Amino acid sequence: MEDGGTTHYATTKKYYSNTWKYEFITFTLEEATSGYVSIGYKSPNTGSGNMPHLFVSGLTLFEGVVDAEAYEAAKQAAREIKEAKVLWENAMAAATAALEDEEYAIVTGTPRTDLEAEVAKAEPTTKEDYQAATAALTTATTNFLAAAEAYNVNKADLQDEIAYAGSIGVATTDAETVLNAATSTGADFLAATEALKVLEYNTFAGEGTEYTVDVTTTYVDPSGWEGNIGTTSGQHWNGGSDSYMDKWNGSAATFSNTQTVSLPAGDYVFMTPGRGVKGIPVTMTVGETTVSYPTKGDVGYGIDVDGKANFSPEGTYANNNQGRGWEWRYVPVTLTEAGDVTVTLTLELKANTWGSFTDLVILAKPSANLVLDELKVAIDEANDIANAVDVNAVAAGDVFQVTSSAVKALNQAIHIAQDVYDAAEGKTMEEVEQATTDMREAIEAFNNSELVAPESDHLYNLVLTDEGFNYAGKPITFKKGNANSGGYAIGYSDNPGSPYNQDILFEAAEGVNCYYMYIKDAANNQHYVGTGSNYTGGNDYQLRMTDIKENALVLKAERKYNVLSFINTKTNSYVGSNGDAGFYTSDNNHKFEIRDFVPTEFTLKVADGKYGTVIFPSFPVSDLYSGLKFYTCEEVDGTELVLNEVAIENLEIDKPYIIQNVGGVDMDITTNILGRAYSTELTFGLLTGLYSSGTGIPAGKYVLQTKDGVQSFRKVPEGGMTGTKFRAYLTYDGGGEVN
Repeated sequence: MEDGGTTHYATTKKYYSNTWKYEFITFTLEEATSGYVSIGYKSPNTGSGNMPHLFVSGLTLFEGVVDAEAYEAAKQAAREIKEAKVLWENAMAAATAALEDEEYAIVTGTPRTDLEAEVAKAEPTTKEDYQAATAALTTATTNFLAAAEAYNVNKADLQDEIAYAGSIGVATTDAETVLNAATSTGADFLAATEALKVLEYNTFAGEGTEYTVDVTTTYVDPSGWEGNIGTTSGQHWNGGSDSYMDKWNGSAATFSNTQTVSLPAGDYVFMTPGRGVKGIPVTMTVGETTVSYPTKGDVGYGIDVDGKANFSPEGTYANNNQGRGWEWRYVPVTLTEAGDVTVTLTLELKANTWGSFTDLVILAKPSANLVLDELKVAIDEANDIANAVDVNAVAAGDVFQVTSSAVKALNQAIHIAQDVYDAAEGKTMEEVEQATTDMREAIEAFNNSELVAPESDHLYNLVLTDEGFNYAGKPITFKKGNANSGGYAIGYSDNPGSPYNQDILFEAAEGVNCYYMYIKDAANNQHYVGTGSNYTGGNDYQLRMTDIKENALVLKAERKYNVLSFINTKTNSYVGSNGDAGFYTSDNNHKFEIRDFVPTEFTLKVADGKYGTVIFPSFPVSDLYSGLKFYTCEEVDGTELVLNEVAIENLEIDKPYIIQNVGGVDMDITTNILGRAYSTELTFGLLTGLYSSGTGIPAGKYVLQTKDGVQSFRKVPEGGMTGTKFRAYLTYDGGGEVN
C-alpha cells in the first residue's frame, strides 16, 4: 500500500495443502493516503519441487485492533455451516426429485410418508442440524428407492409365479388381485408370491389333495440317476445328513442328471426341491415339460423340516432355522396307459456358481392300475423276505432268529394277498387297497416280531460279516481305551491287546428285542457297551465301555432278509464299522452273525528240570502253573541268553516267554480258556510267539530243541520249518547255537 510504499510480509512461512489460513498484516497510516494494494509472493527457493499453488482470496480491510484468532474461528465456522448447507441442499434436491419422479409413483406407504416428512421439515440453521437433516434425508431417500426396486423385482416374481401356477392348474385369482391393485407394495407382491407357492404345495401334496398315494419308493431308484451332478450333504432341507445333488463350477457349464421311471396308467405329479445362485437357470424337465426354480442362493425359507412349502418365520427350518433357499416345483403327468417318463434335473452354471436338487417325489391319484401295481410290489417284497429265511436256523431256534410262528404268519398273509391279486378283475379298488395295506402290515409285523432271545449268562461271539470288511469273520475285540474316551474302547483287531475275552453276553432290557451287551473280565467284573456321552466331550454315536449299568446303551436286535443287525437306540441307527478296526455307530458295515462261544484248547508240556516256550492268549491260572518260572529275553551275551524272570501274577497275554520247570515233576496240562487271539504271531524282545500251528518259522531263526540230552536254541535250516501253536521262536544275529 502507498504509492511507492512499504512492503509488509505475512508471518506464516509454511502452508498446508487443502487448508485455508487467515493472514493478518498490520500497518499504520499517519495521514490520509491514496494508492493501491498489491499482493504477491516471494519464494525462498525451498520446499516442494512439484509446482505448488498458493491461492489468495477475500481481501478485507479493518480499521482499528482486530482479534485475529477470533476472527479466523468465526470465518471457519461460517464456512463449515455453508458446506453443511450445500450437502443438505443436494440431499433435499435428490429427495424432492425422487418424490416427483413418475417412475417412483409406485412407492406408497411408510417409505413415501417418511421421505415426505423429511422434505417438509424447516431448513436448519446450525452445522450440526444441517448434518443431521442431511443424514435423515439420505436414509429416507435410500429406503424410498429400495422400495421402488423391491416393488419392481417382487412384481416381476409374482407375474412369473402366476404364469407357472396357471400352467399347472393352480388357482391364481387372489394373486392376480394383488398384482393389479393400485395400492400394492413390493411387500404385498412378495407375500402374494409366497402364498401362491404354498397353495401350489397344498394342491399337490397338502391335506385334501387328490394325489394321496406316494409311489416314490416303488418306482424311483435313489441310485438310478445318470449324469454329472455330484452329491454332497450337510444342507438338506430336512436337517438330516441325507445326501443331495449339488454342483459348483469355476467356469460356465451345464450339468444334469436323468432317470427314467416306468409307471402304470394314472395321474401323477413329479415334485423336487431345488435352489441355486441368483440368476442361473435351475430346471426340472419331466417328459416334454420344463419348469424353472426361483433362485436366491442358500438363504431364505421355502420348505420346513416337515417338507411343507412354508415361508412363515414361525415355521421350523433346517440348518439352524435358516432354510437355505430350498423350494418345490411340480409337473403334473397323466398316462392313459403304462409307460416310461424321463426326468432330467439341470443346472446351467456361470463361472463360480452352484445349484442343488434333492429327493424326487412322485405322488399319484388312486387308481385301479396303481393300487394293483402297489399290491404286486408288496407281495414281491414279502416273498423276498420269506425266501431269505434260513429254514434250518428257524427250526433249530437259533439265537436272534425269527420264530416259526412269525414265518407262518407272513406266508399266510402272502397267500391271502396273492389270491386278491389273481382275482383282481372281480375286486373293487378298495378291496385291492386293503389287501395292500394288510400285506404291508404283515411285513412290518414280521420285521418287528420278537426274535429268539439269547440265553442268560451264555457266551457268544459277535462277528461282522460284510464282504470287503477288513476284519470280516472275526469276533468283536474289546480293547482298553483312554479314560477320557470311555475306559474301554471297542474295535476289531488282529491283536486283542487286553485281558478281556472276546466273548459277548446279553442281558434283556425294556422293549422288544432290546438288550444290554457286556463282557466279563478275568475277575468276573462286567463291562457294558455304552456311548461316549458318558464321558467329557463324547456323544451318543460313539461306542465306549462303562462299568455302570445305568449308563449302558440299549441295543435293539433286528433281522431283515435274514441279516442280523443291532441298532443304537439313542441315535436310531445301526452299529458297525466304516471298514477299519473301529466299532461304532455306522450304517456302512452292520451285518452280523452270532455264534456260540467255543473254548480254545490250550496244551502245555514241559519235562521236569527242562525249558520250554509259551505265549498265553488268556491269563494263566496261577495254581496250574505254580511249578514254572517265566522269563522274557531281550538280549544275548555271547551265546548265552539274558533271562529276566517275571512273577506269575505279572504275566501278560500276547507276550512270549521262556519257561523253566522247577516243580520236581513233569508238567502236561490241557485246559479250555476263554481268550482268543487272531494274530498269527506276536514279538516281544527276541522272542516271537505263535498262535497257529501252521505258521512257518523262517530259516535263520532259532527254535528250542534237545540234542544229546542238551537243550539249546538251534538255527532253523534252509527251507524253514512249521511252528507249534502257543510256542515261541528266537531271533538271534550271532552264529551257532544259543544256550
